[in-house]
This record gives sequence, structure tokens and C-alpha cells, in this order.
Amino acid sequence: MSKFTDDVAKKTESFIDRLEIPEFSIENLHREIILLDNLQTLTNRELEEQLSLFGGYKSYLEAQLGQVEARKGAIEASYDAGLDQAMFITEKSYLNKGLKKPNKESLKGEALDGNVSLNELRKGLIETEALATRVKGLRDAYVSQYATVSRVIALRATVPDQI
Repeated sequence: MSKFTDDVAKKTESFIDRLEIPEFSIENLHREIILLDNLQTLTNRELEEQLSLFGGYKSYLEAQLGQVEARKGAIEASYDAGLDQAMFITEKSYLNKGLKKPNKESLKGEALDGNVSLNELRKGLIETEALATRVKGLRDAYVSQYATVSRVIALRATVPDQI
């Protein structure tokens, strides 16, 4: 992306490393298919396994989302600062020539025109926003399924004749 955003990412990871808290890891991480069974037919043991599975992946996705959001924030800040500076320079050029300054959208377009580093940052920001949206969606699905399994377990705890 850019040296600045890479440095921010390294400093962020360094800070997290200094916290010395365990990282989430999934053993044998590979994409598996999880069938959403009819929860009413599962045994209590099977429900406990599902709760553990969904809770573990939920936590893992939250950690991954944090990394993506941190990267997105660094890219966005770099892009915004670079764009503000490029727009200022463009506006100043108009004023120095005694010309009427263009509107904000025109200044932005002119500032971006041919500016490879800003366009790369913008592309990286769009990609990172898409990734964050996708990870949030996955996380939300696991949160929802975790809550559903948890409700079934709670219901069984109050009704003694369940499986």
C-alpha cells in the first residue's frame, strides 16, 4: 500500500504483541461445511459442541475483523491526509494564477487525476472496506447461530423432558 500505512500496521502489531495476550487460532484451519441441523433433534452434548464451535469462530472472526478495521483506518487516514494536501496545492495553484477556484468535487477530481499514490490508497481502501464488510457478515452469522444454540440450551434447562 504505502510505507506509512505499512509502518502503522507494524506498530499496531508490535503494540498487540507487547500485550502478551494469547492469539486466537483455529487448529487445522480449512474451510469446512457446517450443516445447520434442526437444533431440536440434537442431544445436549451435540448442542454444547455447536455452542463451542460457533463461539470459537465468532471470537476468531472478531479478532480478524479488528485487524482489517485497523488496516482500513490507517489507509483511510493516509488517503484523507494526502487528498487534503493535494486539493490544497491545486486550490493554491488556481489562486496564484488569479483564477476562480473550482468547487470541491472538481478540486478533488483534479487532485486525484494522475496521482498514482492517492489512487493506489483509494483502491486499497475500497478493497479493505469490502473485506471488512465480508468479515462482519460472517461474524454476524456466527453471532446469530451462537445465540440460537444458546437459547435452545437455556430452554432445555428450564424444561426437564428435553433430549
